[in-house]
Amino acid sequence: FYVSWCGHSVRDNSEQPPSVLVSQLRDYLSAAWGKEVLTHRTTQHPLQPFSRRYFEEGSRLVTFAKEWRDAHASQVQKDGDGNVLAPIEPMAPFVPSPNVPLTISQLTQFLRNPVKAFFRNRLQVVFDETQEENADDESFGVDGLQRYGLIGQLLATATARSGENQPNEAQEQICVAQSLAKLRKSGELPLKVFGDLEQKSLEETLATMLGAWRAENAKFPNTASRQSVRLQEGAVVLEDWIDHLRGGNEMPESTAEEAFSSPVAWLELEPSNLLVKVRKEYFARPEKLLGAWVRTLAIAASGTAARGVLVGRDGVVEIPPFPQEKAVDTLKGLLQLWNDGMSSPLPLPPKTALAFVADKDAATQYEGGHMSRGDIQDTCLARVYPDYDSLVADGRFEALAKGIYAPLLEWANRQVNVAVHATQVESAEVAA
Repeated sequence: FYVSWCGHSVRDNSEQPPSVLVSQLRDYLSAAWGKEVLTHRTTQHPLQPFSRRYFEEGSRLVTFAKEWRDAHASQVQKDGDGNVLAPIEPMAPFVPSPNVPLTISQLTQFLRNPVKAFFRNRLQVVFDETQEENADDESFGVDGLQRYGLIGQLLATATARSGENQPNEAQEQICVAQSLAKLRKSGELPLKVFGDLEQKSLEETLATMLGAWRAENAKFPNTASRQSVRLQEGAVVLEDWIDHLRGGNEMPESTAEEAFSSPVAWLELEPSNLLVKVRKEYFARPEKLLGAWVRTLAIAASGTAARGVLVGRDGVVEIPPFPQEKAVDTLKGLLQLWNDGMSSPLPLPPKTALAFVADKDAATQYEGGHMSRGDIQDTCLARVYPDYDSLVADGRFEALAKGIYAPLLEWANRQVNVAVHATQVESAEVAA
């Protein structure tokens, strides 16, 4: 006969009582035979399968997640009472399989957070960082993350319904109006006047982005064939398809050598801000171009000369074709980096690395400061590197930042072109 209950909260580990029936059963056993009966028959199991208590020598606890044994270090450790814990073998070296190729999306996700990718792919750990919202709380605004998600959702719906090849302004406007009305009814937007203001702001943002999207599509009205890319570095294989390529009119011979003259392009809508203003001049934000950088390298490595166009909330970023030989070398370096990152967590958070190579305050970028959130807010990073000193302790961070993100920063600052939306310029002039 087995009775169980969740004795501690999964959120803050606070103690939770059993149900009334289980409490009555425990009270009856205690009254009839003494508290020792309950003590001997009650087992507290750790909430997580990776708890060391499951692997201590002589432990009565059993877990079927035996792969977690590899996550513990191979050294003698002691528990809180000073008892020696059983030594555990270290994790086996990562051996990639050529039969399971890496995709462009997987490589991009790894570069955005190598430690998180290690937790997910090697340890099968995914931390749920979402916070449950109180349905009784009234919303008076939309935060940055919610706005990003809403704009992405609205853009995807509008472009899907208006047609990929020939974007239709009228269809897009109707779709946006219907989608916003549904959002208001679903409660995802604030009520009353706050909702009116938020809806107006979203409408203006979407109108600007979709207008720029139509203009860029008009330059490349034809659908081009997708291209395959396959590259191998050691046992790591990158294999994927380059979709959503667009073709335009052939360029005149006089402009054939210009950086942005390729008649083939890939276009993407990005629901975030892509630009940063420095001394009255706009530049692309390199951390926002990480995915575009990997895609540009993959397209160039496949032998296709194609320019890239990103349409964001604040402007348009144009990316020239990348030299094929240089793209292959750079991409092979990233594949080797991925292989290393699957063997152990790499100290390489992108924003902190970019701050370091740009001679900015990397420590504050990692740990956060007044009114700013640092990279350490990520649960995986915080567990492996709890502060900036631990991040740079073994010297790998500096070498990796210079080797990976210094070229990305130079590419973003010197190779790409940016164009600010007219509405952004007008609002800046009004503010001035």
